[in-house]
Amino acid sequence: YDSERMAEALGGQGYVETASPDDADMILLNTCHIREKAAEKVYSELGRYRALKAANPDLSVAGGFDFTTGSGTAAAYTDNIPGCNGHGTHVAGIVAARQNGSGIVGVAPAVELFSYRACWPNGDGTGRARCNSFTLAQALAAAIRSPARVINLSLGGPHDALLGELLEHAVARGTIVVGAVAPDAGIPGFPVSTKGVIAVDSSGAPGSSVVTALHAPGEEILTLEPGGHYDYASGSSLAAAHVTGAIALLLQVSPRLDASRIVSLLRN
Repeated sequence: YDSERMAEALGGQGYVETASPDDADMILLNTCHIREKAAEKVYSELGRYRALKAANPDLSVAGGFDFTTGSGTAAAYTDNIPGCNGHGTHVAGIVAARQNGSGIVGVAPAVELFSYRACWPNGDGTGRARCNSFTLAQALAAAIRSPARVINLSLGGPHDALLGELLEHAVARGTIVVGAVAPDAGIPGFPVSTKGVIAVDSSGAPGSSVVTALHAPGEEILTLEPGGHYDYASGSSLAAAHVTGAIALLLQVSPRLDASRIVSLLRN
């Protein structure tokens, strides 16, 4: 009875029940001290959920999948991987770190975020990642199928015919796609070479390979680290994250904006 009343009260404040604790912003454990060892069982459950709370208190991910391992658990697609440099968390923090009274606040803190992992640490100790066309295609297809209005591709590589077709499909259906300009890339490749993708480079970046690219802050940006920490990071990926967040805010105000109009607004 108490649990039902609590659910009703929270529902009136906009909370909805999730299918899994991995997806929850709040976990309530309701017990009764009349039953034997009830409190001890609650303390045991609290221990299980401690890892979820510590994963990153400033970031809420609505869903995702890890295509490098085939896992759909939150731990798999939120940078909890040994040797990972936290690139996904860096980008997500700039876009969507929540306004919760502590830490940093993302450009669009109320946005619903989906995370699809397609890359894995390359094992050389640098923290850099490597990807292949197959996992990237799976992740991109999942992003296209998701409810997301905006797809952030804070990564870069050579042109790929399959990935190019998927991007063209995303753009044709009205999805806004934001891509980072690869550093020192003489010839634009994936994803910014695809027509309709909004290319972004860091402000002040010398000789961008994409002359039509938007520019945004990308040097020494304070953002989230895995495990609830903070650090500075740099690169066009972070610039693309800023633009992604700004686009989310524009769509919140004017949901019918298309990519060309959005680029015009951001330039002006």
